[in-house]
This record gives sequence, structure tokens and C-alpha cells, in this order.
Amino acid sequence: MPATFVRNQAKRIMSVSFINFNSFGQEELCHFIAQRCYEHMHQSLSHLQVHYLHENCLHESGTSDAALPFLFLQFKDECEQLILLEEQLILPYFNKTIYAQKRYRENTALNPKLLSRKHRELQERYTNMKNDTLQKIRFKEDTQYQILRYDLQVTATQLKDWHDLINILFQKDTLKETL
Repeated sequence: MPATFVRNQAKRIMSVSFINFNSFGQEELCHFIAQRCYEHMHQSLSHLQVHYLHENCLHESGTSDAALPFLFLQFKDECEQLILLEEQLILPYFNKTIYAQKRYRENTALNPKLLSRKHRELQERYTNMKNDTLQKIRFKEDTQYQILRYDLQVTATQLKDWHDLINILFQKDTLKETL
């Protein structure tokens, strides 16, 4: 995996121009990206939970007839970006050692291919529902609220996986320093 790809991913996630990414080794960059991606997803999850509670109150009071806004789709895109980063950046890093790969898989519930398929199915549902009002959605078997709950559950699992991944990277770094 070219180091340029890693640096570009780091710059895109962070949107920080004052960091000299050339001074990082590839393993440091992997660690750095994993940490920042985890923080970003955790923040997105918090924002969306607040938004969901607000929308749910409006829905119950019947004062809103608008479908869930753009933040909902933005959150889905962030989930997919997290999966993409795992497939392209993190897994190849762990392929270097069988032991690390095994430990990573033991500490994660993520299966990128299965999750990608689930998100494709969700995308079809979003497309079908994006122009619906809450009144129409209310009577559907699969409401956007049910899908939102599902996305929050999946992302909570992803966040735990990233947290475990970061811990593994820290343990590897600590082990190297002690040897």
C-alpha cells in the first residue's frame, strides 16, 4: 500500500494543513488515522443521537411533517467511510503478522463485506423514503426511525471495534518500546 494513499487519507479525515504528514512512519499514520476516525465517528454518533431525540419528540407531538434531514444520509456516508478505511488501510496493516490479524479479528464484530452489503440495502430504503413525510413514514413497516436505530446500533459496534483496534495498536507500540 503506497504511503501517499495513507497520507492522503489522513489529510482528508483531519482537514488539517499544518501537520507535516511526511514526518510520520506508516505504522504511526495508521495509528493516528484510527484514533482520529474513532473520535470523528463518536462525535457524529453523539450529534445524531441528539438529533434523533429531537425528531422523535416532534414526531410524537405531530408538529413536523418533514422527513429526517440530510444529517441522516451524511451519517450513513460516514459509516461507509469507516468501513472503507478498515478495508483499505487497517486490515493490510495487520496482514503483516498473523498474530496481530488474529487478535484484531477476535476483538471486532465487523465484517466489512457483510456491512457493505447491509448499507447497500439501506441505501435502497433511503432512496425510496427520502421524499416521504413523517405521516407517510409512520404507516410503513420499515420506518426511517427503525432504520436509524439499526444504524446507531451498528455504529456503536463499529466504535467499540475501533476502540479495541486502537488499544491493540497501543499494546504493539508499548511492546516494541519494551523490547
